[in-house]
Parts: sequence; structure tokens; C-alpha cells
Amino acid sequence: MTNSKLLGLAILFLVLVVLGVFYQVGEGLQRTVLSSDYYHENIGDISSALHDDAERFLGEHPEFARSAFLNTFHEEWIEEQLDLILDDLLSGELTATINLEERKSDLFLNLTKEIEALSEEEKKEIGVNGEQAEAFAYQFLEETDLPSEIKIKELIGEEEAQEVFSGATAAKGYLSFVYVAFLLIAVTYFLSVGISRGLILFGSGVMVSAVVFFVINPILSMTATAFVGDLKTLEFLAGSIFGSMLVFSLWFAVTGAVIVLAGVLVRRVYK
Repeated sequence: MTNSKLLGLAILFLVLVVLGVFYQVGEGLQRTVLSSDYYHENIGDISSALHDDAERFLGEHPEFARSAFLNTFHEEWIEEQLDLILDDLLSGELTATINLEERKSDLFLNLTKEIEALSEEEKKEIGVNGEQAEAFAYQFLEETDLPSEIKIKELIGEEEAQEVFSGATAAKGYLSFVYVAFLLIAVTYFLSVGISRGLILFGSGVMVSAVVFFVINPILSMTATAFVGDLKTLEFLAGSIFGSMLVFSLWFAVTGAVIVLAGVLVRRVYK
């Protein structure tokens, strides 16, 4: 085998490793960020994280108001709304509407209940006298200016939603390109060094690629987690997404090992 041929095979091996790393990232995103199934499977954890973030954001409000809001917009309700809008968003369509009319009624009742539960001293501190709990709750609710409905189209924006949809489409096109590239590399190996050695080289490249991604995955995960700050929702998503990628990376390594084993078996059969 000539030096130029060895160099060509080495370069091709390096290309395979780099391509494999990008493939694992792309496939990982396709199975998580760009998959409605991923969100539906983790919808309970996501709604819980959103509820925790809401509690933190409400920290500056009076305790009675914070409790009323959290009891009204509870985890189960958040989960229902996520279930409503996820497929709508990832499909590029923005037709979903979140109805808040019932929530406003519940919020009024919860505000009244929380205010009535206050001690007389606490009521005086917020300006409530005697039987004014309902009137105060109504005024407080009016000041929040809570709408009767939220249209996802207005909340997210068509341009932002289109970017998400375009990203999902582009990811699918990118993965199709990677599959073709993998096939071309494998065929090149087969024509250059034969079926058995070609399988061993290709499988080894896949395994090395998986190891490289396995090493850099925690670094990417820590960077993403640090970037999102104190937001529990984004922190959960970052950890979950990179965790899913890590699992796929392990399967990718196993696939490479199987391909190498196939190459060894082919060599023994035709030896």
C-alpha cells in the first residue's frame, strides 16, 4: 500500500470521526429539541420546572398573591397548556389559544380565600378592612390586567415559530446528507482495502467518534447549564437533552463495535 493511499485513508478516517461527532449532535437534537415526543415524554418535569420558575419570579409579590397565583396556575394546568401548544409550534402552525377566562375566575376565588385567611393585622397592612376581601381581590385582579385568552401566534410570534420549524426541517436535511456521506465513505473503504478491512476501518471510525463525543458531552452540558443561569426549566432541558445525547452516543459506539465484529467475521470466513 503506497504512502499516498495510506494518507488518503487516514484523512478519510478523520473525516469519518468528525462527521460522526456532528451526526451525534444532529441526531441528538432531532430526538430531543426538535421532537414533540421528547417534550410529551418529559412534560411533567418541564411543567414542574416552569412552576418553580414562576414561584421564583413571584418572589417580590405579597405572600397571599403568590400563593393564589401558584394555586391557580398549578403544574397540572401548565402541563395541559404545554400539551396543547407543542405540536402546534413544532409543526410551524400557530393556531392554538390558551383560554384564561376560567383561570381568572379561579384566581379571584383563590385571592379571596388567601386574603380572608390573613390575620387582622396582616389585612390592615395591605389596606383591607372588615369584609372587603372580595373587593380587594377584584381590584388586585383588575390591576394585573390578565387577558381572557392568549394566542400562541401573538405570544411567540410567527417569525420565531418559523425559525423553529425551519430548524427542524434543516436538521432532517442535514442528517440525510450525513447518511449519504457515511455510505460514500464506506464504499470508498470497500473499494480501497476490501470488504473486511473496510468494515473494520469504518466501524473503528464510528467508535472513535462516539468516544470523542462522549468526552466532550459533559463539557457542552456544563457550558449550557451555566449559560441558562437560574432558570430551572432551561436547566432541566439542558441536562436532559445532553443526557439523551450521551445515551445515543453509547448506542453509536455499540454500532461501531458491531461493524468491526462483522469485518472480523468476514475476514475469517473468506480467509
